[in-house]
Amino acid sequence: MTDLALRESTEIQGDVLAGFKKDHAQLLFLKFDDATRARTWLRRLKPRIATTRQVAAFNAAFSEARRNTGGDDPRALHAVWRSVSFTHGGIRTLTGKDPFPDTVEGTTQHAFKQGSAVRAGMLGDTGDDSPENWLFGDSNAQPVHAVLTVAADKVEDLREALAQERQEASVHKVVIVFEQDGGTLAGDRRGKEHFGFKDGISEPAVEGFDLPDPENPGWKKGSPGTRIIPAGEFVIGEETVEGTPSDLPDWAKNGSFHVVRRPGQDVPGWWAQIGARLKELKSAKAVPPEATAEWLAARMVGRWRSGTPVAKCPHAGMSSDPEAATDNNISYANDL
Repeated sequence: MTDLALRESTEIQGDVLAGFKKDHAQLLFLKFDDATRARTWLRRLKPRIATTRQVAAFNAAFSEARRNTGGDDPRALHAVWRSVSFTHGGIRTLTGKDPFPDTVEGTTQHAFKQGSAVRAGMLGDTGDDSPENWLFGDSNAQPVHAVLTVAADKVEDLREALAQERQEASVHKVVIVFEQDGGTLAGDRRGKEHFGFKDGISEPAVEGFDLPDPENPGWKKGSPGTRIIPAGEFVIGEETVEGTPSDLPDWAKNGSFHVVRRPGQDVPGWWAQIGARLKELKSAKAVPPEATAEWLAARMVGRWRSGTPVAKCPHAGMSSDPEAATDNNISYANDL
């Protein structure tokens, strides 16, 4: 029997492995004005933080209900989840000491201690993308000490939860520096990323959390080609690809690193470039005469908008195989 012990964890936050998978979400970027009150705020917040056990059980029940209703979301199943993460400065403010007093350059903890503003140059955040133009996280503006994520199936539940969290923050002198809407796209764009392609296909599976395929234990069951990765690549204290846990301190066990970036996506510009390149390629007779913008865009992404891999279905975006849209058993080795 496969050991999926991580599914039962009450020490790992619910969005690390299970994923909140909600249509409506909001990220609150917080600053602590008073360390004592901030610690009280955190103690009061703790019972509301979702665990992996809670979220994994809910997601499994939700998926089963969707299968039973032919793909429709079950109306009776809905929940509100919360998670919280801290910056280096936030942990130092809460504890009164440096959580990583001695770090080695090139390590994860060293990057965490430096912060994204200090590392902007090496991350390519220059010019218009430099820290002085950021909406949050600029070391010259109000620092961010924590990020509180609130996610819900129903927008009214999200609003109610946010009202509670804003009130709690205000009482404990926790300043909301910035808020970011993290909801999914609406209407017929739901389940797709901004360029119109099916989203969330090539996410890795996690050892000890996802069920392996009996015929190929290195893959996730029901998702051909989706590799199962050692849990230590996501959760501190678990075994990594190298076969050993990380060298982070014991207090960080069962934690993870949360990266927040706010990139801009020029959707009209990208599709305009597809059209322009298609004309050039046709003039050079480098593509079939019947090639369309959809044809070229699918080859840029590797999948059709439906998620079907071009490698498996080169001539159309639809497939009679219901598993085609989640098929990761593909290779780009023969690309020209």
